[in-house]
Amino acid sequence: NESEELNRQGADGNGNGGGGEGRQEGGNEGGDDSLKFRKIFIGRLSWDTTTEGLRDYFGQFGAIEDAIVMRDRFNNKSRGFGFVTFREKESCEKAVAFADANAPVELDGRQIDIKSAVPRDDMVPKTKKVFVGGLPQTVSDAEFKSYFEKFGEIDEAMVMVDRNTNKSRGFGFVEYSADGVVDKVLATVHEFEGKRVDVKKAEPKRDLPPPRRPVGRGMDTAPPFRMRQPDPYFRGPRTYYGGPPPPP
Repeated sequence: NESEELNRQGADGNGNGGGGEGRQEGGNEGGDDSLKFRKIFIGRLSWDTTTEGLRDYFGQFGAIEDAIVMRDRFNNKSRGFGFVTFREKESCEKAVAFADANAPVELDGRQIDIKSAVPRDDMVPKTKKVFVGGLPQTVSDAEFKSYFEKFGEIDEAMVMVDRNTNKSRGFGFVEYSADGVVDKVLATVHEFEGKRVDVKKAEPKRDLPPPRRPVGRGMDTAPPFRMRQPDPYFRGPRTYYGGPPPPP
């Protein structure tokens, strides 16, 4: 789909294997600016829009290095989206700003979507928080914060404690004020009281499905087994339905 192709295109910078049509290259092999700042994604394209049509329309914003309309590899029909790579990042910024200011933008009689083609790695939200595990029991909040402050300004630092005993649980969290500090922290080996501790990015909690009841012999989800009560109308041997046997 479009989002998957956008990720792939942004990640590798080209459309190999994606079924592109009539790809055309400019003379610049990369320029001074990173590719991710020079490339745009165009969605909701008309089925009639071609690569030449993309080049003609987006050429108004600057010199184009590459343009492609993605096509189905089996029937060669347009998949309804494409990419344009400019030689300068300023041209890419102009195109995105134009789309924002003049929405909806039309091409070949159809309203189109224009946005930056962001690499997959850049789409992952960055975190300012780290998890620190393997802490000695004697490390206090003050010592913990003082150590990690040397990497950058801290919003919050705490050693987690047991609510019943008030003793350290052996791990804590540090949240920094600025982006980029976490990478610097992760690139360093950390020790407390001669003991190496484990430091990694703090991942947000994910919503987990409720636990399932085990299914198996004696543990299935059926209602509890109940003993059958005697049936007073059971027709057994030497009995008559509805009452006791007759006198001899």
